[in-house]
Amino acid sequence: MSKFVDYVFKSRDEREERLNIWIRLLQDSEIEILLSEPYKCRDLKCQEGVVNICTYISSNLDLINYKYYRENGYLIVSGKIEVANKYVIQ
Repeated sequence: MSKFVDYVFKSRDEREERLNIWIRLLQDSEIEILLSEPYKCRDLKCQEGVVNICTYISSNLDLINYKYYRENGYLIVSGKIEVANKYVIQ
């Protein structure tokens, strides 16, 4: 998400503010609010290596219910899983 925010917003302060807002909205499962932000990013074409977070979220709504996962004791961490996968595969 941070690569997308860096790509879209030029001001450091605006990038930091937007990233914090979007993370909070995701954590609270307020996806509709995130996708209805005044800045419409769904149709934005990004450079290679930058994922359009609005398109990603829209396509994965059924998987992004972080509030439910946290309330039910599930961990939301990708870094540890990715490291574990590397270790197992190697």
